[in-house]
Amino acid sequence: MKVAIQQPYFYPYLGYYKLISSVDLFVLLNDVQYIRRGWVNRNRIEDNTYITVPVKKCPRSSLINEIKIDYGSNWHYRHCRYIETKYGKGCIEHPVFKFYKNIKNYNFLACLLKDSIQNVCDFLEIKTKIVDSEQFEIKNKKGEDRILEICKKLNAKEYFNLPGGRSLYEKDTFLKKGIDLKFVGDIENKLSIIDFIFSNKDFKND
Repeated sequence: MKVAIQQPYFYPYLGYYKLISSVDLFVLLNDVQYIRRGWVNRNRIEDNTYITVPVKKCPRSSLINEIKIDYGSNWHYRHCRYIETKYGKGCIEHPVFKFYKNIKNYNFLACLLKDSIQNVCDFLEIKTKIVDSEQFEIKNKKGEDRILEICKKLNAKEYFNLPGGRSLYEKDTFLKKGIDLKFVGDIENKLSIIDFIFSNKDFKND
């Protein structure tokens, strides 16, 4: 089995979806510490404008799956208006934008991230199954050891990661466990998939 394991991100870049499309099973690593001011709840679009999902105050040790969305400001309306203005009226009926307009229905950030990633995969016709890391009940293991334990439970023969993982994982360590470590998704454009979809005429729904 080909497996990839990544933290969920808010509309990640195209390389993330290339990674998903390369494997049989994609695991969202939700039960790890939420990193403040990281990419879990924000991203960038064309002119380096940040789109951020505000989250409620929480202890620094909180896990991603414990983080709640803060709807105290008018951020969602501003996001939608900005996207319409930036990319034109053609995006209004697009399935990805239609989903985006309804994200106020979510309470927990991890649920929103999973469904938004799945929504984009559906649009891109990526059939890979996506599951949550909580189901594996990995305790007291971090970093590479945690990844290897999930791979073991899945009987994975190949583990795929993004290019940034080269500084985190050793190919020989995986080979000793009978797993071939590979890297994919080396895409130059690191902006949000939103920018890729709505800027690319081939993907517009007008």
